[in-house]
Amino acid sequence: MLRIGIWFDDSHVSYGGPAAVLTGTIQGLLEDAERTKRPIKILINQNGDVNWVVTKLREHDKLIRQIRNPVIGPIIFSHTDALTTRADENIVWSTGQRFLLSSQWYADLIQKGLPMNPPRSITIWEAGVDTKFFVPSQTPKTQDFFIYFKSQKYDELQKIQQILFTNYFKMTGTIITYYYYTPEMLREAAQKSRFCIFMSNTETQGLAALEILACDCPIIVLDVTEFEHELFRFKGATSATCWSPQCGIKSTVHNFEHDFKSFQKNLSSYKPRDFVCANYSYEKAAHKLRNILELTL
Repeated sequence: MLRIGIWFDDSHVSYGGPAAVLTGTIQGLLEDAERTKRPIKILINQNGDVNWVVTKLREHDKLIRQIRNPVIGPIIFSHTDALTTRADENIVWSTGQRFLLSSQWYADLIQKGLPMNPPRSITIWEAGVDTKFFVPSQTPKTQDFFIYFKSQKYDELQKIQQILFTNYFKMTGTIITYYYYTPEMLREAAQKSRFCIFMSNTETQGLAALEILACDCPIIVLDVTEFEHELFRFKGATSATCWSPQCGIKSTVHNFEHDFKSFQKNLSSYKPRDFVCANYSYEKAAHKLRNILELTL
């Protein structure tokens, strides 16, 4: 039986994505163990045969030295680490070797300040979503669309609304705004809509997009490809890192009016839930994580 040590700061796990990554992956590890007949034992903040350090720990520099071959991340760095001028002063970087990050563009950003040359390494690992909770509706759609709005500019939202009002007056839709919704509200919006207009600025992974797609709701992503900080800009980012042509299309606010016609024309051809279930269920994501952890044995 493989003992998996899972480490995190038990005094605080941020609401939303970080908490979902932790609890969902634990659930996925158990589901994967049952399906593959490879039993495991989960140890919380205790050494296992393999060890996953999800977040920065209290007294991190002291504890990390006691953990056997830790794999660290993905909730471990912040965007401001790209500005680091003395890497050796970053406790996480200076005391770790194997790191997980949730997307390649974010890994590239972090390495502006924290280079991952040997013996340090980065592996891209993407967390899963609850494909048993986020499911398609069994009843007919009751509205054309909903807009998922997070962190983009309100004048851009106004522009999209104006285009829809001018050219698609008879469409019906609603807006879901980040932070001001529950998982049940997001699921309901995705289930009753024929498609989603996704306005979410840059995302390190973007679990909300996967949750919407898991409801078999195609997305037109108004993609933001440049991360803006008050001190620097970084090109090569995206609003949806987990992506396939099965999901819908990526566009921009500038190109929305042109691309929306093509998106609508092909709406019935998209298979977003198939994409999510094949790659990003709790079990699928946890299976990949277990394979990564077992390399440290």
